[in-house]
Amino acid sequence: MKKRDVLLVILIVLFTTLLIDYFNFRLMKIDNKYYDEFKDRLYKVTQEKTSFNMKDVTPFQWDKMYIISPYTSKSEIQEIVGIKWTTSNTYLGYLLYQKTILGKYPLDDDIFHKLVFIKGEEVLLDITLNRMEIDFTKVKDVVFYNKAEFVIKKEGDRCIILKNR
Repeated sequence: MKKRDVLLVILIVLFTTLLIDYFNFRLMKIDNKYYDEFKDRLYKVTQEKTSFNMKDVTPFQWDKMYIISPYTSKSEIQEIVGIKWTTSNTYLGYLLYQKTILGKYPLDDDIFHKLVFIKGEEVLLDITLNRMEIDFTKVKDVVFYNKAEFVIKKEGDRCIILKNR
């Protein structure tokens, strides 16, 4: 084989790999369209009330809500939820934060935790929250839509969310 033929084969393999990875990105991408509205509603309810039902806060229907603790890696999060997804808006962002060390630990500090809302086999919302403002980490179980009542315990400006049994 000539050098040119080897180079052509390498370029075809590289292009095919990137194309497959790009389509994988498009399949995994969620739009997180409820992010701002949900965050605003959650902050408002935790400041104004002493208890709430999560289904009244979410502007969408969901089946399960997962509370992801600090220091949980991206692969552990996806294993817990059972779905692979990305919130990256661009393929370059996906490559940087899904495929490199930069994205392996999205909850890399004790101050951060995450809520992930699922409907069927689809992630509807992935939101990272500051535990010094709103802290769901005392709730250990998966939360189901019909059992999503919480009590708010205030400690200064911090709202600790507890499951209402």
